[in-house]
Amino acid sequence: MIHAEAATLSEYRFYQALIVTRSKLPELLEKNIGCLIIWGGKHPTADPEDSILQADMVGISEGEDTLVEVVDNLSSGKSCDNVPGLWIKQGNEIIKNPLRPLETNLDRFLFPDYSLENKFLLDREVMRIGPVEDRDLDKMRKLYPTMITRGCLYCCTFCTNSTNPRLRRVRFRSVDNVCLLYTSDAADELDG
Repeated sequence: MIHAEAATLSEYRFYQALIVTRSKLPELLEKNIGCLIIWGGKHPTADPEDSILQADMVGISEGEDTLVEVVDNLSSGKSCDNVPGLWIKQGNEIIKNPLRPLETNLDRFLFPDYSLENKFLLDREVMRIGPVEDRDLDKMRKLYPTMITRGCLYCCTFCTNSTNPRLRRVRFRSVDNVCLLYTSDAADELDG
């Protein structure tokens, strides 16, 4: 059973192209701060067998509710052994919990946090994680990640959605909710 007396939560996003960096990061984190490694996202969803080799826990499929439950359990000293959507490595054993149902109401998810406070970047050249600096802002302003839909009708072999037919079920944020995102303070954060 995995417990934590005091948990610090960090999120790291990886793209398939960063697979070499991704495989070195857990070692770097364990060596420097000894933290629990929880991975989620497209790669762990498509290939949880590979991902659990690199992490203590792997969130599979949609992870918002899974992550909240993990944080709640760790904060209160409870086990995560039965959290839906989570695989857990315990020694030589891997606990493979069933998936959560897909969320149908995407409006209940928060908008992304576009502020720069408490944001860090991985410098792959020196394998160092550091705070976002002014020189990083131009690059970052070219991206405006958001989530308006989930799922896809198509089954492209290169896409994560093709690995699991349930992920192809298309769901949408409401029009009013999307308009709220683009008229909120979140949009102003990107304009600097």
